[in-house]
Amino acid sequence: MSCPIHLTEPAEAHAARLRTLNLKIPPHCPTAVQNEIDNGIAFWIPPGKYPFASGALSPNGFYLDRFPVTNTQYATFVSATGHQPPSCKFNQTRNWNRWEDGKPPEGFELHPVVGVSFHDAEAYCIWSGKRLPTETEWETAARGGLPDTKFPWGNDPDPKKANYRYIRLDGTTPITTYEPNGYGLHDMAGNTYEWCANPYATSPSPSEAPMRTLRGGSWLTRAHRAQCAARMAAPPSTRNWHIGFRCASSF
Repeated sequence: MSCPIHLTEPAEAHAARLRTLNLKIPPHCPTAVQNEIDNGIAFWIPPGKYPFASGALSPNGFYLDRFPVTNTQYATFVSATGHQPPSCKFNQTRNWNRWEDGKPPEGFELHPVVGVSFHDAEAYCIWSGKRLPTETEWETAARGGLPDTKFPWGNDPDPKKANYRYIRLDGTTPITTYEPNGYGLHDMAGNTYEWCANPYATSPSPSEAPMRTLRGGSWLTRAHRAQCAARMAAPPSTRNWHIGFRCASSF
């Protein structure tokens, strides 16, 4: 991946954030990169490890998209590949993000995509040349350089910082609604749960698909689910109106 000229501004801004946190940037490391397929911009995340996350990080860090995958990006994927559009069971009071004819509803283009399974997310990642983040990567990024706090911004819930059930918005919000965390990443708490690459635990039976891990909480969950270390599990086939994902890539 390269750093095009038009990424100079976000790259320099991210480098400044990292310097503020006294974090060393490896030589020849672009701090921001853009994917040529879905145009997603990702920021370099330095290595770290936390007791509630499993697995080790590359000593060189990794890249994580600054936004969850949007309806617009997913629509491009569906159009290019013929993949099934997002789907899940809706009721009459939550009909706000229903796709029709392979297209998201008008006005929701920059909302995070929902109604996607773990397998859908993996298919998108393969198409775009990226991957799902591991739990350790996700939590490292969510903390935004604050290793000892419960939320990306501190220890106390704050409805001005994220879309979770407290504020009763009854749905997703556009990806730029809330301020980013210390690494410049938006919606690392609330708005939508995000699939991670790791199984939640070992499957009790060889014939059963292992439960997959969800992180970040959502507009439908209470604040404690939006904590950086909070984990949830779901079958990989689950499609729900508050589950989405974002992409990662290796350095």
